[in-house]
Amino acid sequence: MMLIEMRNKCNSKKPVVKLNFVVRKDNRHEKQSFMTRWRQIVDSVSFDEEHNWSGQDSLIETKEIFHACLRIWNSFTILWDGRAALCCLDYDGREILGNLNSQTIFEIWHGSRIRDIRNLHIKRNFSRIPLCRSCTKIR
Repeated sequence: MMLIEMRNKCNSKKPVVKLNFVVRKDNRHEKQSFMTRWRQIVDSVSFDEEHNWSGQDSLIETKEIFHACLRIWNSFTILWDGRAALCCLDYDGREILGNLNSQTIFEIWHGSRIRDIRNLHIKRNFSRIPLCRSCTKIR
């Protein structure tokens, strides 16, 4: 709250303050009260479903997934060393699509590995992609 008060006192629009509520089974009932409390104070409030960071968090229950991930048609992630990772949840670079040190974004985006992954998602064959196999992120 102090950050927002200081920003407003300076009559500034920055920093932009955004809150994200991670929805879990045990807090789902709090969504509306969270929104009501914060929407007039911060710049934006958003909600995300809990997920297991592509299998990194084994404490979160894996759910059956029946549709393809939208991210593989919208984006990929560039890691610090120029490697192009499949997903922003793949912070360890377990599924590498290419490398910007030797390829263009166009080449990676239209490359055989991402095409293969998209086809596996369309066929709902997530088990053939280790990174996607146990991911619970909403797709």
